[in-house]
Amino acid sequence: MKKLLSILTLSLFLTAHSQEPEKITYDKTVTFYNSFSDYQSKKGIPAGEYKSFAWSSFGTNSLQVVVNGKEKMENLNKYWGFTVGDFLFRSKQNGKRIPVVVVNANSKVYYIDGYIYLDMIRGESNAGSSTRSWDAVFYSDDFEGDIFEITKFISREKDNPELASMVDCIKKGKKRRGLQAQFNSYFDCITQD
Repeated sequence: MKKLLSILTLSLFLTAHSQEPEKITYDKTVTFYNSFSDYQSKKGIPAGEYKSFAWSSFGTNSLQVVVNGKEKMENLNKYWGFTVGDFLFRSKQNGKRIPVVVVNANSKVYYIDGYIYLDMIRGESNAGSSTRSWDAVFYSDDFEGDIFEITKFISREKDNPELASMVDCIKKGKKRRGLQAQFNSYFDCITQD
């Protein structure tokens, strides 16, 4: 009986793990917005289908889109933000000029590095992790305000009693070893607000 149970368990395990995981597909329709109010009132600029993203330390920040079968590069620096399907990105204008994706908006607006979601939407296998040597988690006071790295939250918000639990959470995250562990901790902090 014990041997039969082991064989059945092994058989169920192999059946469950031998099937190809279902591939998730995302809506890749890109729309650009000049301001948050344009986004709210759905006054966007349709731009085609998302193909890839290009960034450099020289300030190049472009989205490659396909329109009527032709590829073109769109400069993200001239827009407040954009959507790819249901995901809302802001074009971060201060510091490292990268797109950031909104993941939570309550007392503050919280973002993570847009590469993670852009890779996921494109179907990259490494999506969902950050390999940056700097913070990949950000926040702003509202949808139009400057965007700061999450570790700046401690110095800017430490005297605000309403945000004490967030400050404590971020302080604990800073103590974790390794960039991925810190990123995971910060992500937990901003999604629990």
